Amino acid sequence: MAAQREIGKGTPVSRISLEIELLPGMAQSLVPPLERLMTQLGDQLPRKMQEPDDVVLGEIWETELVAAFQRDARRLITVLGDPAFGRRGYTLEAEQLEEMIRGCSALRLTLRQAALEEVSDRDLERGLINPEHIPTEHRESIACFWFLGALQELLVGVLDPDSVAGGEVDDGLGDPSDWV
Repeated sequence: MAAQREIGKGTPVSRISLEIELLPGMAQSLVPPLERLMTQLGDQLPRKMQEPDDVVLGEIWETELVAAFQRDARRLITVLGDPAFGRRGYTLEAEQLEEMIRGCSALRLTLRQAALEEVSDRDLERGLINPEHIPTEHRESIACFWFLGALQELLVGVLDPDSVAGGEVDDGLGDPSDWV
């Protein structure tokens, strides 16, 4: 995966071109499990958050947080479902970039809680899990988790090019076709 800013370094990003080469249909294959996850979650947050002491403020805060979570996750799922994503350069507007980063975070947090609680954070984040040792019913979840992590790292690298060497991301996860 790689990303290119369409304007000069040091200038605010207005458009981003993602150069992602994926097996045909790979990103689209992640949409059904992510959609099921969103349906399962409903109008809940992936984790119970510490609410402010003021009950009314807490209800408003949680309602707005759930709406933002759903908007960002849905935006990301829509992009992943686009047949152009992963086949050629995919151009995003700058404001979509942050939505996608938040969507990756929200969905990864939800996947973590829903299907991957028994795996240590260290092993999960570093990809130190042999997919063959994951129960079949959780293999889609781990593939989604790892893919979203690599995508999130790529997108963060666009916002802060110094955060990854040369703007290129080596996710160290091997061939994605081996994940599921």
